[in-house]
Amino acid sequence: WNKDDPRRGLMELPHIALARITFLQNYMRNVNSERPSEFVYLDETWVFENGSTCCRSWQDSSKQTVQTTKTDGKRWFEHQLLQNLEEPSIIIMDNASYHSSLGNKVPNTGWKKADICRWLTEHDVNCDGNLLKTQLLDLVAQRKPPKSYVVDKSAQQYGHTVLRLPPYHCIFNPIEHIWGIAKTYYNKHIGRDGYGVENALKMWQEALDTITPQVWSNTIRHTEKEIQKWWNREVAFDIEDTGPLIINVADGDSDASQYTSDTD
Repeated sequence: WNKDDPRRGLMELPHIALARITFLQNYMRNVNSERPSEFVYLDETWVFENGSTCCRSWQDSSKQTVQTTKTDGKRWFEHQLLQNLEEPSIIIMDNASYHSSLGNKVPNTGWKKADICRWLTEHDVNCDGNLLKTQLLDLVAQRKPPKSYVVDKSAQQYGHTVLRLPPYHCIFNPIEHIWGIAKTYYNKHIGRDGYGVENALKMWQEALDTITPQVWSNTIRHTEKEIQKWWNREVAFDIEDTGPLIINVADGDSDASQYTSDTD
């Protein structure tokens, strides 16, 4: 028996399965192309100042901290990453908040009716002011354009492409394995030189320094095999010409009549 992923049920929801197939298909298309682009993996994480070996820990989740993280993430993506990639690349990322800012805002329940009507008019839809907000949003859903992300457009301006990971499939990102290795080291050694923000930053850098090129190379190979395995699985499930499995209960060495025949 193998331990199953507790998220398996979520991973097989129709829209999640579709996102997975789309990701795998685009990934394999690049791998099998004549001139494949380099994959660039992007991810983020956090560590607790005193380590995370205990069950609970305080953390700073203030609005200011979250907003600063989003702002710094956007700035780093454009000015540090995009401008330093020499060749057209495929950037693999998850759906973190600062990755998912939409360039084309679409009305939702938080919009005022007047703003929804303005959006509908701009998209050549007649807006009847007598309709309720729910009805207006139904009209929006009928004309809703494909999602357009800000970071995707930024990447395209530099000649790169964004490939988004399907939800609940962090196994397709090798950096997730790297975080696991680094955090294990961090949690084991934090407090060696004292606690506090300064010591936490030093220890985290020390943990990252344990990630050698060989460790990264091994992690990449593992992830590539995992992606190939999942793609083979999807292809196998898609085969439609497999004949039905027929079991004839009358077959076999024993005659069923021997269990029903009369005996002297």
